[in-house]
Amino acid sequence: MSEAAGRDTPSPVAVWGFVSLVLILCAIPRIGPLRMYDPDDIMRLLEVRALLAGQSWWDVGQHGFAGPGLTMHWSRLVDLPLAAVVLALRGIVGDAAAERIAAIAVPLVTLGVVMALVAAITRRLAGRPAALAAMVMVPLTTPLLSQLQPLRIDHHGWQIASGLLAAAALILRRDARSGIVAGLGGALLVTISFEGFAFLLALIAAAGLAWVFVPARAAQTRGFGVTMALATLLLHLVTRGPGWASPACDAIDPAWLATIGIAGIGLALATLAPLRSLVGRFALLAVTGAATVATMALLASECARGPFGMLDPLTYRVWFLNIAEGLPVWHQYWPTIAGSFTLTAVAVVVTLRRVLAAPGDRREPWTILLGLLIAATLCGLIVLRSAALANALAIPPVAAIVADRLARARAIVPPLRRLAALLGVAAIAAPGLVLTGILLLLGVPDRAVVSIPRPYLTGEKPVCPRQPDVAPLAALPAGATILAPLDIGPAIVASSRLRPIASGYHRNAPAMRFVIASFMARPDLSRSAILGRGVDYVVGCPGISENLAYANAAPHGLSARLERGERFDWLQPVPIRDSPILVWRVVRPLASPPA
Repeated sequence: MSEAAGRDTPSPVAVWGFVSLVLILCAIPRIGPLRMYDPDDIMRLLEVRALLAGQSWWDVGQHGFAGPGLTMHWSRLVDLPLAAVVLALRGIVGDAAAERIAAIAVPLVTLGVVMALVAAITRRLAGRPAALAAMVMVPLTTPLLSQLQPLRIDHHGWQIASGLLAAAALILRRDARSGIVAGLGGALLVTISFEGFAFLLALIAAAGLAWVFVPARAAQTRGFGVTMALATLLLHLVTRGPGWASPACDAIDPAWLATIGIAGIGLALATLAPLRSLVGRFALLAVTGAATVATMALLASECARGPFGMLDPLTYRVWFLNIAEGLPVWHQYWPTIAGSFTLTAVAVVVTLRRVLAAPGDRREPWTILLGLLIAATLCGLIVLRSAALANALAIPPVAAIVADRLARARAIVPPLRRLAALLGVAAIAAPGLVLTGILLLLGVPDRAVVSIPRPYLTGEKPVCPRQPDVAPLAALPAGATILAPLDIGPAIVASSRLRPIASGYHRNAPAMRFVIASFMARPDLSRSAILGRGVDYVVGCPGISENLAYANAAPHGLSARLERGERFDWLQPVPIRDSPILVWRVVRPLASPPA
């Protein structure tokens, strides 16, 4: 690239700053009322508030809910940057403003980290112009943008960054230092969320196979294995404290520590063996893999069905099977599939061609990228939200094509031809976005349209937004027990002193089942359960996906009949101004016997 061209190219910091500014402007309507995108974001804010209020570092439970509160499996690591910003600023701007600044700044920092890592991989493979194209592609990739924008403070953004850090370290260099960085990234990935364990296994396989085929990577593989094992153990002890030995299928526990330790130390020991043959190295790697699988089968066999396999059938069917981001690809609608996997499909083909065409040492990083890209894509096919990491890994090979086509398009003289070429480059840079738009224009429905009945779409009935403003509920008596949809429980706790019974967190399955069953049962049966639980108010949120799931599964249940406008003598309507939320006070004693 010429010196003049280099001066004309924007700096990476400028690209990140411009993207951040655009995202902040788009989020302004949500920032004032602090209307976050997902219940998990609100729950993360509650975690941070509890920590700053003096709750133990090792206690991640949520005690603002009814009864003993909610048991949580989350990691405190993600709370740290948010808490640091709030703690630094609340004495200057107040708690409310400090929380908003943290909810804006931390996701944008995470976005910057992801953009920098994607650019580093791309620059290693295809040069600086392609690296800048890769940075621009990050916010154009829907699965990434959905996790890396202002107010998106849940742990998924840090999952992407941690997995990407480990992958980048394996791709960029061969030395022991890069192995240490990769091991630390893998340890952070599974500590932040054990959902990353499948990709960690892919990282282990990639590091091991890289050493098998390139013995010069022995130091890297050894550093990765030792660091991964020790860092996972240390992070577990630091974040779990006295509860470090508690068994779990949804987080690191002694069984998973043993599995990861066997894999990591086994890799390190294998690289110390004085073997010169590829077959010998592969045999040692196979022994390590077999030992890892045997440890997992012996110590964690009860987790074979996953953390959601223990849910009762009702909760699993009505709640879990309606969480699209946690389901496999065969439960998704075509626009979602297009937006999640078009870029990865293109990238696999492009990367495979590069592997076959690249000479000698230049083939090595492309091969590692191809293996990790395929593994991450498979993870996304099983759990949709995991596709975000796959899309991050898919950007570098496609960015190389974008940079090349962009240079060609700029050289075209006729303006219309140049414009057409530039539009083609834009389509290559965001193929998932383009294909999703085409499908929607053709009338192919997505989940949001399919799940909402026509009266709510046409405005004939009032409908709650996905995360409604529940602040008006603060007018109800403090400490009252609330039967409310699971999805709005965190928002109620965040904006009032009311105590919902449960929210959508699987360790609290009995409380979740009570909420679901109470809304779905016949009103006379619901009344008995509600009175027995000491519920003071019933809250409805018409049109949200959870309420629709209740109505579809139980058209004669309490929730469905309340939304149809039916009234019962044991539920007295409570007027709530300026909100589509509906509230009923549970009448005690009953005005009349049950029908």
